[in-house]
Amino acid sequence: MLTGLSGAANRIGFHAFYNEGLYRGEMLTHRVAYNPHLHIAKNFIALVNTALAGKEELPFSKTLITDGEIDLAKAEVSESALSAMNDRIRGEYPDYDEKHFRIVLINPNASDLLPQRRWMPDHFVAVMRGLLADDENLLVLITGSPAERDEAEGLKQRVGSERCVNFAGCLSLQELPALYQIAEVMLTNDSGPGHFSSVTNLRTFVIFGPETPRLYGSLGNSTPIYAGLACSPCVSAANHRKTPCVDNVCLRVIEPEMVLERLREALKENVSRGGVVV
Repeated sequence: MLTGLSGAANRIGFHAFYNEGLYRGEMLTHRVAYNPHLHIAKNFIALVNTALAGKEELPFSKTLITDGEIDLAKAEVSESALSAMNDRIRGEYPDYDEKHFRIVLINPNASDLLPQRRWMPDHFVAVMRGLLADDENLLVLITGSPAERDEAEGLKQRVGSERCVNFAGCLSLQELPALYQIAEVMLTNDSGPGHFSSVTNLRTFVIFGPETPRLYGSLGNSTPIYAGLACSPCVSAANHRKTPCVDNVCLRVIEPEMVLERLREALKENVSRGGVVV
């Protein structure tokens, strides 16, 4: 209805044709085929290509979209922003010294719209304990929105280390690039931070379960952790992101030790490149 009432001469969008998902009615002048075998970013570029098409197509868009077209520009972070971020971290952990401490970010939350994407809290606790035991100069920041602060505090208390800091709700979206530039590694559920970090070089590990990194993987310096069970992915744009599953085995089979090894390797690589001042 909104599309039809907009008054726009060109109304471009995904049409169902013979498929499910992403259908928004008949009031389109340019009907684009959603391709469930392409990354979602390329599907959105197909909408742009349709707007630029010189002739009618059925369906739109008969164009090749290369990987280079979904490369993201990196955020420009000033020295003053980095200094301010170090001060913010020091405000939560007074002993923080940016010349000696290495920061690992942990984002244990995911949208309430699909709770099946959440890796088990016990697993996050085990990973944080393992990392902190490895290196006395490691500082773990638990990130999240203001609404997630209480949950983050519960995890912090379970970890039982002063070097595990509840950082949830401390920053605005615009401040995240500075934090991501300071940090060495981030572990996150399949949620926003995995994508937000794409505008920086932060090494990010994203845990996938009911969705697939083939379609929704981060476009940055990101590594998916994905079991690839026969039932997964069970949600996508093609099925309106709905699933009958109430037993997310796809996440439970991803063990903490497996994730720890990935993070340890990444931290060692940073040391070998001179990423730490001792």
